[in-house]
Amino acid sequence: MTGLTLSSVYNNIPYSILISSPRNNEELLRISQDGEIFYRFNNDMIKVNCPDDISDAFLHTVIGYTGQQPDDIMIEKYLQKIINNERSNEYITKLENAIRKIKLKKIKKL
Repeated sequence: MTGLTLSSVYNNIPYSILISSPRNNEELLRISQDGEIFYRFNNDMIKVNCPDDISDAFLHTVIGYTGQQPDDIMIEKYLQKIINNERSNEYITKLENAIRKIKLKKIKKL
């Protein structure tokens, strides 16, 4: 799905990290040698300016690259845990909360 390219420079200089799509060799996430983080959103590379932006960078590069919405991924995960009897009560509660969150989003749009 994605390729990870690490390039390092010797003499204690930090390394750059680039995550790109193997399909079209498009940059998805870049961490520069000076610590700046950029992520792809709507075909533009956006700079992370504060710690809160890191979650957006993750959502838009990793989860967004799957073609699914984060809520859909979590619901699928919770359902699999319930089916496999892995702490079912806990995951039923999480599933209910995720569905409630989606319903509230839809109500706010009306």
